[in-house]
Amino acid sequence: MAKKSSQPKKAKKPVQQKKSTTPKRVVVTASSEAKTATKTAAKAPRTRSRKAAPEVVLPFSRKNYMLMLLGVGLIAFGFFLMSLDEFIDASEFSISLYIAPILVVGGFVEIIYAILYRPKAEVSPSNETAVQD
Repeated sequence: MAKKSSQPKKAKKPVQQKKSTTPKRVVVTASSEAKTATKTAAKAPRTRSRKAAPEVVLPFSRKNYMLMLLGVGLIAFGFFLMSLDEFIDASEFSISLYIAPILVVGGFVEIIYAILYRPKAEVSPSNETAVQD
């Protein structure tokens, strides 16, 4: 056990709050008319104009895809022609030896053209008359 001291306990002084120099804020409640006015104003559509979403531009047009499909068709048809002849004699004319490889290479060239193809920009009538003058 702890020893008890013979000295009397000191009474604590109450802490005084500092006086503030800033004025107290007064809360004012709004009337019922003002409350309904703010509610209807909150429901009103915003007048700020939003930025238009950027237009999505696809890298290929419908014509590009059609040209690619034509190239794939040429390649498939060329391989089909290569598979027709069982025995190929170079001394005789053979579709699978002479025509089919040209079709396959042409199909690959067509696909490359389809990838690089871009439609020409449309010329407005005002620019067209200025060029002719």
